[in-house]
Amino acid sequence: MKKHHILLLCAAIPALAAANNISEAQITGRWQCVTEYSGDYFIAKTDDTVTLHADHLAENAGKYTFRVQNLTFRYTQPSYGSWKLDGDTLSLTWRDGPLTPAHDPEIQKLITTKAKVRELEQEIAAILKPDENTEVDANIVLRVDSIEGNTMRQTQLERAGGPEMAKTVCTRL
Repeated sequence: MKKHHILLLCAAIPALAAANNISEAQITGRWQCVTEYSGDYFIAKTDDTVTLHADHLAENAGKYTFRVQNLTFRYTQPSYGSWKLDGDTLSLTWRDGPLTPAHDPEIQKLITTKAKVRELEQEIAAILKPDENTEVDANIVLRVDSIEGNTMRQTQLERAGGPEMAKTVCTRL
């Protein structure tokens, strides 16, 4: 359960569809998407390079930043999967690749010298790491709010027709 929520928050990969008769041809391609999530405990930002292929396969080069207690933790993680467009709703099914820490040198030093920082980093990493016991690491549901020029704005939903979780801005590459 915790993995599912954080994957939705962090690996919440950007939507690529739109409400006004958007076609698959319009969303197929490569996008740079940024999403920020605010919670009681942390702020998470995703900076994703998402490619939606015409054959409905998808790939993502994800960069994740967590800000917790004035500390910033950074990770990279590729994901692979498939996508489906239904009206203005884009569904992405992801299988995550290996999680790689990409922390700044100051954070790396704190992780090695401070037990509480090390524990916090391990908590975040445990949530983001792929689950070898499942076939799918995340099912992401996105609603396209607009596509204007090379910019797409979307909303991540908890589930199809469900509550909103975050806003994303994507730029076509």
